[in-house]
Amino acid sequence: MKLKQIEINGFKSFQSKSIISIDSNLIGIVGPNGSGKSNIIDAIRWVLGEQSAKNLRGNSMNDIIFSGSEDKKSKNFAEVSISFDLNEEEHVITRRLYKNGDSEYLLDGKRSKLKDITDIYLDLGVNKESYSIITQGKVDTILSSKAQDRRIIIEEVAGILKYKKKKRKSILKLERTQSNLNRLRDIFIEIEARHKILFEQKKLTEQYLKYVEDLKEKDISLQVFNIKMFQNKMEETQLQLDDLLNKKSDLEKQLLNLDNNINNNKEELHNNDNTYIEYKDRELILVEEIGKLESTIKLYEEKKNSSSTIQKKLDEEISILKQKKDEKTELDKIYKIELKNIKRDLAKISEKIKNEKSQTSITIEEIDEVLDEFKNKYFNLVNQESRLENDIVLNEQMLITKKHSIEEVNQEINNLEYLLEDQRNEIDNLVSLRNKYEKEKFELKEDRTLNLDKQIKLDEDRMDLINNISKGNDLFNALNTKKVFLENQYASETYYNVGVKEILAQKEKIKGIYDVLANVITVKKEYVNALDVALVSNQQNIIVDNSNTARLCVKHLKKINKGRATFLPLENIKFRKIDNNIYELLKKQVGFIDIADKLVDFDKKFEGAVSNVLGLIIVCDNLFNANKIAEIIEYRYRIITLDGQVINSGGSISGGAMYKTSNSIIKYKSELDNLSFKVVKLESKLNKLKTELKSLDEEYITIKNYLVQLKDSENQIDKNLTDNFIRLESLQEKILSLETALANEKSKLNSFGDMNKLNASRTKSKEKLINIRKELNLINLRIDEEQKRKNTVSLEQNEQNEFINELFMEKSRLGELIKFKEDLLAKNRETIEEIENRMSRLVFENNKNLENLNKVFELPRYKNKLKKFIKELSTVKEKIDDVARQKHILYSNDIRYSEQQKEYYDKLTKLNNEVEKINISRSQFSVKIEEMIIYLNTTYSISYEAAEKMFNDIAIIDISNYKGAVMELKSKINSLGNINLNALEEYTAINERYEFYKLEIDDLLGAKSKLEITIAEIDDEVKERFLTTFNIVSEHFSRIYRVLFRGGNAQMTLDNPDNLLETGINILVSPPGKKLQMLSLLSGGEKALTALSLLFAILEIKQPPFVILDEVEAALDDINVLRFAKFLKTYSKENQFLVITHRRITMEEMDKLYGVTMKEKGVSYILSLDLNTILKEDFINE
Repeated sequence: MKLKQIEINGFKSFQSKSIISIDSNLIGIVGPNGSGKSNIIDAIRWVLGEQSAKNLRGNSMNDIIFSGSEDKKSKNFAEVSISFDLNEEEHVITRRLYKNGDSEYLLDGKRSKLKDITDIYLDLGVNKESYSIITQGKVDTILSSKAQDRRIIIEEVAGILKYKKKKRKSILKLERTQSNLNRLRDIFIEIEARHKILFEQKKLTEQYLKYVEDLKEKDISLQVFNIKMFQNKMEETQLQLDDLLNKKSDLEKQLLNLDNNINNNKEELHNNDNTYIEYKDRELILVEEIGKLESTIKLYEEKKNSSSTIQKKLDEEISILKQKKDEKTELDKIYKIELKNIKRDLAKISEKIKNEKSQTSITIEEIDEVLDEFKNKYFNLVNQESRLENDIVLNEQMLITKKHSIEEVNQEINNLEYLLEDQRNEIDNLVSLRNKYEKEKFELKEDRTLNLDKQIKLDEDRMDLINNISKGNDLFNALNTKKVFLENQYASETYYNVGVKEILAQKEKIKGIYDVLANVITVKKEYVNALDVALVSNQQNIIVDNSNTARLCVKHLKKINKGRATFLPLENIKFRKIDNNIYELLKKQVGFIDIADKLVDFDKKFEGAVSNVLGLIIVCDNLFNANKIAEIIEYRYRIITLDGQVINSGGSISGGAMYKTSNSIIKYKSELDNLSFKVVKLESKLNKLKTELKSLDEEYITIKNYLVQLKDSENQIDKNLTDNFIRLESLQEKILSLETALANEKSKLNSFGDMNKLNASRTKSKEKLINIRKELNLINLRIDEEQKRKNTVSLEQNEQNEFINELFMEKSRLGELIKFKEDLLAKNRETIEEIENRMSRLVFENNKNLENLNKVFELPRYKNKLKKFIKELSTVKEKIDDVARQKHILYSNDIRYSEQQKEYYDKLTKLNNEVEKINISRSQFSVKIEEMIIYLNTTYSISYEAAEKMFNDIAIIDISNYKGAVMELKSKINSLGNINLNALEEYTAINERYEFYKLEIDDLLGAKSKLEITIAEIDDEVKERFLTTFNIVSEHFSRIYRVLFRGGNAQMTLDNPDNLLETGINILVSPPGKKLQMLSLLSGGEKALTALSLLFAILEIKQPPFVILDEVEAALDDINVLRFAKFLKTYSKENQFLVITHRRITMEEMDKLYGVTMKEKGVSYILSLDLNTILKEDFINE
């Protein structure tokens, strides 16, 4: 590659276009301080891709644009082009910047991306950071005492910077990945905790459902077995009853022979029995009807409950909770009814036992108890007699001591009550405080859950925004790169013809040159194609002030042999216009738009040039209308359509598809304006998205911090609750102790009694003593009477015991059943309470829907009917009781009527008792059957008939096993505690989130591992490259040092060879005649020449296409400058050097010199001097 030319226009102090031709390998740039020499370096650095205004010695990029001087206006853009020859092909790279901040790159006149340009430079070994540009700063870096600064030099040579950049990107990605990982782990921890809880609850629920299903199967089978067993007993007792009734009938026939009174009594007794049976039958019918009604009401209630499922737009959770609550509430009612019925039956049994005991004769035990009581009374009275005598003596002493003791106890009671009141007040405060803490904790948990959901939603929104911004950035970069490319193409003027380009470059030298025609007009977007065709090559016609200027330009082109150009001299250019009559005619034609010169905007002074080129061109909308207009004006003028089709004067037609020409200035300008608009619009959209992302990030951080605060607050509340609980327990124990002490003191006080009572007691004791002695005589008489009665009752007692024992057994069973039902009711109420607590927040919305649920119109009628039957049943039972009492009277009358018939009466009574006993048993069997059927309906929602069909019969031998299994299953269900029946659904939902976040974390861990491997690989590559390059540079440095110093020795060493990623570099040198020493110990000139030795060593290795040296030999004395210059001369045979220098010796070795001067303040100019030519001319002259 060969550098050919540097062109600067509007950059810093270079107001006009300035060109530095590189036609030899050793070019010098000289000039006084402040003339603008360093601006050339800045220009080259800028076109090579420098993006930092600071590195270009400015505050902002706009500072590089020529800002004007006393006589020169500021420019709107800055442009630098660099030309080079690559494989015998010339290429030009241009960079252009406008005052509005827009910029572009052009490659061979075509817009290109910065990345593409950078890649070209890197392929050529040239960029803003490479050793193509060596300034005094590079020398200072080497001279720096810091070993780390010198390390950077080797890194640049080794090409490590791109690896460091890649490593930085990988580290940033790693940090972002770790950040995302931490965020996801925070969320995952919350989900995992909930997941564990729900997993355990799910297992309990599954176990519970399994137990319930097993219990249902075994319990129903057991109930069916029991129902069948009692039905068999009913059949057996019916046979027994029939037999007894037959015997009774025979006995009654024998009694017909008795006197009328007995017959009448028997007849009444018979009627009484019939009435009793009648009422009993009615009672059974009513019980059955009540059972049916209760089942019907339950069915309607279930229908009512099921109707709630059709409520629209209710949350699924509300529906489930409502259904559960209704079920539990209904179950509560059923349990209450069952409990009430069982208690009623229990009361009946108790009443029967009471009645039986009252109706039967007193038992021997009772008589024995009475006897024992009388005996005890006798002995007690004897004891009392003795005590009373003692009490009367002691009473006086007690009255004396009583008063003092009462006063002491009252004082202690007052003290204890005061302490109790104080402790209770403190407990009330603690309970209030605990309620407050619990409420705050509940609110915090709710708030925390809400904010966690918010955090996840924000995270999803952030990712969407980041993706949108990424896509927007890609589009923006694509559009902006295209825009920059077009700007560079436009600014570089590569589309100009050679002659045009040359003339425009001479604008400063040849006065009167304005610009090309295309640059002085402005075309609207809709007319671009038409005007582009209309102008064609005329776009590059050069507008000048007069014909003399045109002649000078032509002469200049001819002289330097730089092509041709067309000129439009304003002074004598002819205006060309269409005749007014024809113009008026054209305006009336369909499709006519206007004359071409009227469709563009321009400065008034260029009117002649514009009119000359465009004044006779007509613009129409389409070719069809253009043909009509051409015929009307007889093909005298050229007509162009909006899509670029042409009817030439004379009638020829040119047309077809439009294609992009590389030198169409108008199209470049139009496309550039369109791209600029799109870029600005997209940039605005991106800024808005970034603002939204920033807002989301801030909100995300705020929520995250707030969640931490909530957690801390929750922990603090838990601590407060624990402290509160401990304090409460302490106070309650203290209160219990105080209450015990108070009760003891009050007990003492009560034991003292009243003083007046003691006085009265003394009097009463004397009276009692007299009464006791009387009572002792009476008790002796009663003991004799009770002994006689005992003998009489012993015969009756045996018959009663069996029946009463059976009643007690039934009472015991009902008592156990009541306890079981009460336990079920309590557990059911706990479940209802839990459901109600969860539904409390949704009650308001639910109440509106509940208004439509009570539309089952038949329910009230059945309930009224049930009440009526229950009332009738109560009446029937009262009548049954009345009949029973009447029967007793009849039996008594029968005994009184005739002892003669006592034997028959006894037999009849026995028969009736047996009948009654069987009826009671049958009633009990019926009740038990009904209870079990109701139990099946209420507990398992199944009828007896269905249960009998669905479940297998149990063998008698297996009954005990089934009963044990049922008890065991119930015990297991109770041991499970409270069950969350929604756990299965909740676990499924949380498990999806759990697996999702787990997978996300695994993916991030995988990405993290890959990034860590990438970073390790980069480190290995950097170490290898650094060490290899260091060794090569060190070898070249030693050799070049000996050349420049005419001897001596130099070497480079590593600060820390074990740490190749961070080690610094030391330079040890020994100039001729001196010992090996550190660089810092050398003289200024020796340091500088040593630094140059290292730089040339690097250049040998890097071998850039060209090198720019900016006053690098400034610190050298004349002898060392001469060595430097000679070395440079030798070195330039294979390399191109552009040297900025103040030293005369260096200048003398240059092939060509460019001088930079300021004719006027603030404006730099370039002058050239070919030293080889001058030397040749001097030699010829000599």
